[in-house]
Formats: sequence, C-alpha cells, structure tokens
Amino acid sequence: MGEGTKKKVAIVVADLHYGGVARIVAETVKRLSALEKFELNVIVYDDSPINFSFSPVVKVHRVNVPLIAHFGKTRKEVMLRKLRRLLLLPFGLLRLRRLLQAVNPDIIVSHGLILNIFCLLLKGKNKLIVVDHAHPADDLSKKPLSRYTLIGISRWLYRRADKLVAISRLIEDYYLNGLGLGREKVVYIPNFVDFERVRALALEDVEPDLRNLFTGGPVVISVGRFTRPKGQWHLIRAFKKVREKVQNAKLLLIGTGELKEALVKLTQEAGIGEAVVFLGWQENPFKYIARASIFAFPSLWEGFGLVLLEALTCGVPIIASDIPPSREILSPSLSAVDTILKQAEHAEYGILVPRFDGVWRAGWEELSPEELALAEAIISLLSEKEKQLCYSCKGPERAGEFSVERVVKKWEELLTGA
Repeated sequence: MGEGTKKKVAIVVADLHYGGVARIVAETVKRLSALEKFELNVIVYDDSPINFSFSPVVKVHRVNVPLIAHFGKTRKEVMLRKLRRLLLLPFGLLRLRRLLQAVNPDIIVSHGLILNIFCLLLKGKNKLIVVDHAHPADDLSKKPLSRYTLIGISRWLYRRADKLVAISRLIEDYYLNGLGLGREKVVYIPNFVDFERVRALALEDVEPDLRNLFTGGPVVISVGRFTRPKGQWHLIRAFKKVREKVQNAKLLLIGTGELKEALVKLTQEAGIGEAVVFLGWQENPFKYIARASIFAFPSLWEGFGLVLLEALTCGVPIIASDIPPSREILSPSLSAVDTILKQAEHAEYGILVPRFDGVWRAGWEELSPEELALAEAIISLLSEKEKQLCYSCKGPERAGEFSVERVVKKWEELLTGA
C-alpha cells in the first residue's frame, strides 16, 4: 500500500486538453486530492497540451504519444496523427508500462476503451478499475473492423478488471447484458456537474464585441467538438427551416474539430452563413449558454452527455436527440423506453426529438424527417414563453441530482473499498 495509510492510485486518461472526459477526470482528481486519503498519480497518454492544473500533491506523468486523432485541425492533420499513433503504438505501450511500474499503484483507474484495453493487457497485481465514456458499439459504429476487433478484445479482457464503472444506465446494461459480467463487478457512478462553479461562470460578462449576438432576436446554441458523433450538421440544416419562420434567429456553435471547414461550407450551401456564428473553443462556454434561448443537442451518440447537465444548470431550455443518455437525463421516469421516437416529446426536463440517421446531406437538399422535427421543435419552443420559463426553472433542480459532492463520494467509497 502507498505511503502511510494512503492508497496509491494511478488514473490513466487519454488527455487533459479539453472536452467532457478531461473535465470530469480533472475535477474528480482535484476533489479526491482534497480528501487527503489517497496518493494520486495522473498518467496522460496523449501528447496534446494539458489545460488543467492540480495541487502539488498530485503527480502528473506523460506518455506523450498521439492517441486522440481529432486534435488535428484539418482532415490531413487528423490522418497524420492517426499514422503517428499507429507507428508509435509499441513505444506508447512500453512507456505506459514503465510509468505504471515506476508508480506501482495499489489501484489503477483507466478511462476509455483503448486505454482500458492497454491497462488490462499490462495488468499485474494492482487492482484495476475501468471506465468507458461511450458505448463501444456506438463509438465505433462506422468503423466495422475496429468495432468488431476492439469489442471482441474487450469481451475477453474486461473479465480481468476488478471493477467496471458505468457512467450511464446504457453502459451499465452493456456491461451486464452485452458482456455478461456479474453485478458484483459493475458500479454505477454517473458523471457530475460542478453546480456552483458553472453558475458562477455563467454570470461572467460576455466580451463587448460579442454582446450584440444576444440582442435583436432569439439565440440557439450548441457546444461540442466538431466531430461525427456530435451531429452538428443536422442542426445546421434544421436551422435553415427555423430561419424561414424566425428570421432574426441566430445559431451559435462553440467547439473545434476536424469537421469545422465542412460545417462552415454547409452554412453557406444552406444560405444561412450570416446567421450561424462559430465561436471556437471557449474556456468558459457557460456565459454564452446562459444567455441563449435554447440549447440544442444533436448528438448521434454519447456515453453520458455532460453538457446537458451544464445547460440545465444554466437554466436554458434544452432540445436534444433521443439517444439513451439524453433520455436518462431529461426524462428519468421514462429512461428505459426503447421505442423509436417519431415526433418531438415534451419530457420532464427538456424536449426530445427523433434520433438522427447520421447521413451528411448538402445544405440545399430536403430535410430528413428527423431534421424537420428538430426545426419544428425549435420554432414551437421559441413561441412558447411559458414553456421556456418552465424548463428554465426545472433545469437546475434536475442538475442538482448530479452534484459533484454526491458523485465524488461514490468514487471515494469505491477506491477505499477496492
């Protein structure tokens, strides 16, 4: 065991650059370090810059090998990163093994399918807890070879894990029924929202040159990496219909990623380039979210959907695609519904619209039924002030059920008992 009575814990994560997983891991580490019960080490695999800081008691180690392909800014850069990742894979595994041996933790907590597999392959006498932040079958749905290979490997290797943390009921079901693992191995610990932090950041002033974005008409906002799982092109295409009915409406997109150029081109094809604003990556997106009329969430798949909790905290009405994490958060009383949604559903904490087909269409092509449903839901909600107010008031109430204190307590109990 670690120094004194403290357990030594190594947390292995792909990156601490940006995104929901990085924020959740970083905040969990900060909260656990404040408890002074564990000796914490963070091992970061990817070579991207670290945008989170920790107290001096937390030791950070770097593998410094590419793992996350979408950190490239263009398709060419993404392809080069993928090539470097493949060529440097043996070195990365060796470096990860050496770091784990040097740290020699009592418990290893790995995050993400690829790193879970790496850590399971390298598993020694240490206790190992694995965490998936996306349903593997969804995350790799358009890469059949990768999907079948990695899921096949995980079916074999995941039995070696001491515990598996499910961040959503969808992933919990995958562990129990998809992989056939025993209930004693699976622990449900959802992601959390730092309620007080988000509320404080939401009150910050918007830059003077951007304040005009929130005047003269309603604003629809969406936050997420510009990558395939986030489905922003469906929102852009739907927004063309919104503009036909609400001519002064604006769409703000916060994020960055490999699809940026294609999304900008799509707005031009649709003839709404002047109404769609790309704000890039923002350290504090909450001050923009809090001032918007509607938060749109067009994701094709998610492991959890942390940004939904953040939007709820900001008190913004939400319209989201009906994927399992959205339903779990916005419609908890009907979270197990497995029928395919055909039209918008006004759930307890937001509006769910039919899940998108993921097909990329040009801006001038006819809307798909799902895109039309999204457009009509936005138009309808913009005209219903009482419903907007109702969702705005109920959002923080729901977000409070995923407080950082509750969730970190579960992590403390898991690590103490491991």
